[in-house]
Amino acid sequence: MGANLFDKPQDQAIFFNWCFIAVYSSTVISATAIVYIEDNVSWRLVFGLCIATNLASLVILLAGTRLSRLDKPQGSAFIGLAHVVVAAARKRKAMLSSWIEDYHQQEKNDEMIKIEAVTPKHNFRYMYTDNILRK
Repeated sequence: MGANLFDKPQDQAIFFNWCFIAVYSSTVISATAIVYIEDNVSWRLVFGLCIATNLASLVILLAGTRLSRLDKPQGSAFIGLAHVVVAAARKRKAMLSSWIEDYHQQEKNDEMIKIEAVTPKHNFRYMYTDNILRK
């Protein structure tokens, strides 16, 4: 929802950068400062801090919802999931190829971008049924 606020892809990228910084910073704080306060001061204080920060984030979220752009649903999300399950079931016995020509080329802005095949390395040999039988 946050990236929908911006029209330009560059602005969306900046949003995601700040979003990840916030997530990782909160992880570091929760893994260090909260544990330190819990061990040295009081676990009740930590619960109070956690409740206060969760309530503050809820207030900020609810205050920002009137500014958000809400996209109208374009069909069911479960249809796409069903397509993936059916395609995976149909291709469950497909063999991987090491030939670059066997892989598709992706079109982007009326240009053809060549996607090179990445052959699985030796440590991914468990993915092949014939190697499982050899073990």
